[in-house]
Amino acid sequence: MALILALLTGRCRYSLEDGGYDLSRFRDDPGLTAVPEEFRGLVPTNGEAARAISARSGGGDLRFVVIGDTISDDNATFRTFLDEIAALDPRPSFIVHLGDRVVSPVVEYYGTYLKAIADTPCPILHVDGNHDVREEGGRISRAFFGETDFTFDLDDRRFVFMDNVHGDEDFGFSREQLAWLDNALKAPHPSRKFVFAHVPPKAPFRRITPWPASLFTPPLENEREFLDILARRNVVMAAFGHRHIHASLVYNGVLMVITGGGGQRNFLEPTVRAPLFTKKRHYTLVDIPARGTSFGPFEGILSCMGKDHEALFRSSFAQAGPLTAIGNLGVALRALPAPGDHPFWPGSAAPMPLGASSRTP
Repeated sequence: MALILALLTGRCRYSLEDGGYDLSRFRDDPGLTAVPEEFRGLVPTNGEAARAISARSGGGDLRFVVIGDTISDDNATFRTFLDEIAALDPRPSFIVHLGDRVVSPVVEYYGTYLKAIADTPCPILHVDGNHDVREEGGRISRAFFGETDFTFDLDDRRFVFMDNVHGDEDFGFSREQLAWLDNALKAPHPSRKFVFAHVPPKAPFRRITPWPASLFTPPLENEREFLDILARRNVVMAAFGHRHIHASLVYNGVLMVITGGGGQRNFLEPTVRAPLFTKKRHYTLVDIPARGTSFGPFEGILSCMGKDHEALFRSSFAQAGPLTAIGNLGVALRALPAPGDHPFWPGSAAPMPLGASSRTP
């Protein structure tokens, strides 16, 4: 049982690439909470990255990447994906890393991770995973990436980032965090909201979590209240990592995505026959076209991208405009049968039973 638990939580060993930055001072000095002088400016903090992204806003099409759980032997999978993301045309505006970028020994793995992202194709915004806060990881994460719960706006879109890892196995949201989240989402503008955290809620993904895997995925602390806020505030998409799969579905009118296939092993994840599900290594590419005003319909494309630029599957998502919706701003999700000529336009896709825009009872 101990071995199974270790495997399920990803505690297998991974080979460590050479040439990482020496962060041993964090191990030697338990009081160290700031970036050592020789590494200052090496990577932007979350706040610096967010400000850089907002400053580039041009009101046009938007493309961004979401990836999680990028640990692999020698960081090979993540480095390959970074190279392929850099080659995308158009290049994404930013990358969201949903956490689990290091394993034990954390100091050494963080040195190699920082080396990998020192020259990235676009800014990276970081969410903490449970692996990232072990040993010296919490102090290293705060030193290099700064705040954990934060927002930034890009045109009529608000991006909300939250820490739901409060210790190695303590997952969820405090009452104070939920009040902060509700306040961040309640304003009518920006009207399109996106939320990111590491550990997914249990309820939306029950159908892809059969027994016995369900035994190892307990509900988050205050999960029901968290999901209620997302639905009540008409969030477009909430994305999570932690599980080393891709799964997309609609729950209570919100597009829910798990995208934790950035490199970590997943052979004990159950294989589920479901639309928009894969265990292959991947990242998720989000394309949102510039469309009129904030009062009109909103739509985009979600692409699950494997290695060598393989589109494992693609789907379109849409949310009605506040003036055209008849009491319902829930998201609709449709599968795209084949890649279109232009990555930003969903086109005409046949509906599939992937979720519905109506609220679930």
